[in-house]
Amino acid sequence: MRTAPLHRSIARRLERQAGLTLVEIIVVLVILASLMYFLTGGLFKQAEGARVKMTEMQLEKLKSAINQYRLMNNALPPNLEAMVNCSGQTGRACVPVAQEEDLKDAWGTPFVYSIEGSGRSYRIKSVGADARDGGSGVDGDIIKEGP
Repeated sequence: MRTAPLHRSIARRLERQAGLTLVEIIVVLVILASLMYFLTGGLFKQAEGARVKMTEMQLEKLKSAINQYRLMNNALPPNLEAMVNCSGQTGRACVPVAQEEDLKDAWGTPFVYSIEGSGRSYRIKSVGADARDGGSGVDGDIIKEGP
């Protein structure tokens, strides 16, 4: 019969300690929030770095398309859209050398194209993540020149 009172006292203690206190719940939530902040911060930095690499690859692809256009038409394209759409300059035998999505960087901003050196060279620029000239890091301009 001694086990019955012992069993009751254990049961009473468990009833009192069955749940977590508000302070314990808040501490756990703060720890989880801090952990998520540090983990996702690193992921966002990696994602932005990947967008920079993707934009560099898109610029190389666009540079190749400009060179192909130049070979076909014996001139640089007047603008990037001329490589997607046929015009009077390209004539009846027009073959688009780029697609519409090739004309935007990884952030969805259109590339800036300019013809330089009396029409003999060109410059293609992505204005970066902030979509403004200048900047540094992922906000910096990415430029390719040709030929």
